[in-house]
Amino acid sequence: MRLAQGYVAAYNNRDLDAMLALQDENIVSYPSRLFGHQPSPGHAGVRAWWASMVAAGRWYHVVIRIRSGLIIESHSYLSDEELLDELGLLR
Repeated sequence: MRLAQGYVAAYNNRDLDAMLALQDENIVSYPSRLFGHQPSPGHAGVRAWWASMVAAGRWYHVVIRIRSGLIIESHSYLSDEELLDELGLLR
């Protein structure tokens, strides 16, 4: 539970380094479809989707899987109601 809370706090505080410290080096991230929705392997992949997200100025909900005390997988989902409406996903 503490790991998940720390990850959410790091994400909400926009602290990428704190997030990476909680992730396995071989993490597989699944960014929002807005960023290609292709798996992003490793810390380099996390840095790439993070940069895309920051550049877009939008934030998302994240769901994680944990193994051996580190995050091994994360999935990002749209959470911006205005954007979902713009994309026609609320209709």
